[in-house]
Amino acid sequence: MSEFSESYHLRTDRQESGVALLEKAGCRGFVFPAVNGWVTVLPESEPFVVCEPMIEANEGLLVYYWYAEDHGWGFSVYQGDNQVCDYAQMWSAEDEDDSRSLLDMGFLVSLAESAGRPDDRPAERLRQLLDGELDVENPAYEFARLLGLPNYEWTSYMYMADDYDDDSFPGVVRVE
Repeated sequence: MSEFSESYHLRTDRQESGVALLEKAGCRGFVFPAVNGWVTVLPESEPFVVCEPMIEANEGLLVYYWYAEDHGWGFSVYQGDNQVCDYAQMWSAEDEDDSRSLLDMGFLVSLAESAGRPDDRPAERLRQLLDGELDVENPAYEFARLLGLPNYEWTSYMYMADDYDDDSFPGVVRVE
């Protein structure tokens, strides 16, 4: 089975802020506890399409991350409802039209540097990664790791809705 991950990461130390974002957007979903200054939010929405109600309701820094193992990966970064960055890399030529790039490298580098991993040389690694010059097994995972994003592997609303119970995911809040 191929991985199809899709998640939103709100820059905050407060899980309640993720719950409030889902409620303000009028979406059902799941909110993970804060890790590394990020709260992972999984809204119920159409897969691999940005959840517009979440973006419209957003007042902070929000990263939309997606990875489709057989197709490609990408992310969008929002400051409030303003898109700051947008990136997609598709694996096949038939999907080439879906590749896109709107990058503020200074902004991305500051996010990576705030993850507190100076030995990773985040500025250099991000530039190489997004230019396709960094040889890593999984560029999507490397991007998430550089930014300090938690809960990005095999994570999506669909997976959670299928597997969720209070015992399996301690600390995760379900918003109805």
